[in-house]
Amino acid sequence: MSYANGLGIRVVPEFDNPGHVRAVGFDPLFRNLTLCFMRDLPNNVPGAYKINGGPPTGVLDPSWNETYQLLEGIFTDFSTKFHDDMIHLGGDEVLQSCFNENPDLKAKFMKDLNLNTYNELVVYHMNKTRDLLTKVNKSKRALYWSNEDTFYQKYQEGDILVYWGVSASISQLKTIYPNNSYVMAPGDYYYMDCGFGNKYGENAWCDPFKSWWRIYSFEPSAYYNDTSILGSEIATWSELNGD
Repeated sequence: MSYANGLGIRVVPEFDNPGHVRAVGFDPLFRNLTLCFMRDLPNNVPGAYKINGGPPTGVLDPSWNETYQLLEGIFTDFSTKFHDDMIHLGGDEVLQSCFNENPDLKAKFMKDLNLNTYNELVVYHMNKTRDLLTKVNKSKRALYWSNEDTFYQKYQEGDILVYWGVSASISQLKTIYPNNSYVMAPGDYYYMDCGFGNKYGENAWCDPFKSWWRIYSFEPSAYYNDTSILGSEIATWSELNGD
């Protein structure tokens, strides 16, 4: 942290959840919390373990109390070790088909909470996650991944959405989330790992390659010329580009 601070670099920790948590399942203490977990391919749940050319994934089970004990412990560590006022809570690419691995989720847990859809289940989970962050450190601001697939989500006023969907949908943000702030990371402009294909020899989801000309042609203020946009984020993901 001190080295980063000396270079003027902000380090914002992220624990993406409830998706992208396969690594959690490698710990025997948390294996039962991780749905769609497999150590090795091939898999037997179509589409549940591979995401857009990325590595295998997993989903936390929202019905276990231990799930929230784990999250509280992680947020406590984050709050102690990272001094930035922001913590990223994730919410990205939740493979809802994984919830079918636990039949009690729908038959009992969701029924008891009057939750009718998996979208509502994810909203419930993320609300509990947000409350845990407030419990651990109420001064921390929460960030979330946002794209067209997450427009069903609910956020607290002042939460920050890192938008990685296509630029054509940016105009919907203010309509759906008028009380939030945004960091712009549109996939059709700001993803530097595009154009290399994916690890399975197919095209990547965000092809073609994004040149610097393309990147600098995106102007966030053309969408919202106010303080709701905090800045931009240019992403590169190592499963597609290791340079």
